[in-house]
Amino acid sequence: MATTLSSDYHPFRSTEARDRYHAYYDSLEMKSSPSEERMVVNTTHAATLVRITGSAGAPPLVIHPGTWAHSLDYPQAFVEPLSASYRVYRIDDPWDLGRSVSTRPLGSVQDTMHWLDELLDALGLTRTVFLFGISKGAWRIAEYALHAPERLAGVIWMSPALVVSRASMRGLFDVIYMLPVMARPTVRSVARGMRPLCATFEREDPDGFRAYIEGISIGLQCFAKVPIDARARVLRDDELSGLKVPVLYMTGEHDTLAAVEPAVSRLRKLGPRAEVTVFPGTGHDLISLEPGTVASRMLEFLGTRSV
Repeated sequence: MATTLSSDYHPFRSTEARDRYHAYYDSLEMKSSPSEERMVVNTTHAATLVRITGSAGAPPLVIHPGTWAHSLDYPQAFVEPLSASYRVYRIDDPWDLGRSVSTRPLGSVQDTMHWLDELLDALGLTRTVFLFGISKGAWRIAEYALHAPERLAGVIWMSPALVVSRASMRGLFDVIYMLPVMARPTVRSVARGMRPLCATFEREDPDGFRAYIEGISIGLQCFAKVPIDARARVLRDDELSGLKVPVLYMTGEHDTLAAVEPAVSRLRKLGPRAEVTVFPGTGHDLISLEPGTVASRMLEFLGTRSV
């Protein structure tokens, strides 16, 4: 059985670290939409913070963040158009940055699926749910599409970690720049580690990139442990070809986390229910560079499948 976690300041390094991170997070929250609902869902594995926008009764869209990210990271140009037509649920990953708190260590993939089962149950989302995930989040919802397809109306994978193809050679090389981040997370080391994935973001919006890097560095300095989910994998041929829910695959043409051309080729061959969109001139920083365009493409996909 998984060990229950407990301390007055879990999941942070200390009470001082907790207070520092909460102050930073609260400063971001002050900029969020005043119409946004907020709730904490208690499950076996975590107390999960969920932000809700959009009209009650609209089709549900649940958004799962990537590594070192949380529910306040999404641009309003992305959230607002989606919330105009859908009931949007943005979550903080209990095993990553944000205000969710895990009550057990990160366990097996099945443990994560059980957490998502319980979370969706508590939100009353038992059928015709849309799931969207970025990077690590895309891998998790890919696993969920295999685990519980009967609950889903469709899934959207954006810049997925593996799932369809292995990392490019450039991506494997860039991993070495992440090692100093884990050893000593400073603004400088985080910027160096993230630069290969977000080069265009840094060039076109240096202030936005700097704020993004500062947020990650504060989080990694304050949290006791933020594990990189090494369970992400490439789905087997039979899993891709046997998917029972519609898929929208979106990525930037220069993304190095997964090899884009092999991914597109394989998905078009094996994913009969999949749509593929590759955005030119972007990489893993796609949502930061093209939030409105990404939302528009999502609305096209969602609109043809909403009940």
